[in-house]
Amino acid sequence: MLFVCYNPYMIIKPKRDILLIQADPAVTQTASGILLNESWKTLPLEGTVLAIGPEVKSIKVGDRVGFNRYASTILPDDQRLCQERQVLWGC
Repeated sequence: MLFVCYNPYMIIKPKRDILLIQADPAVTQTASGILLNESWKTLPLEGTVLAIGPEVKSIKVGDRVGFNRYASTILPDDQRLCQERQVLWGC
């Protein structure tokens, strides 16, 4: 059995072309006000860049980005690790 220890005070420093992204919270309600069941909630597809690796060229810390849902590693606190080439858009 594998146990993963997560330290909330750990600072993550991305390497190479990796981005650390704070994902937006999952959608829990539709635009018309209908509350969604837990199974209908969708994974977030956009967020804010918290840290970047030294080889990232086109994205800066603080940028809003859209990323591929299945090409990112999910961390605690709705954070994601994603490669720069997996970012779909940025502004």
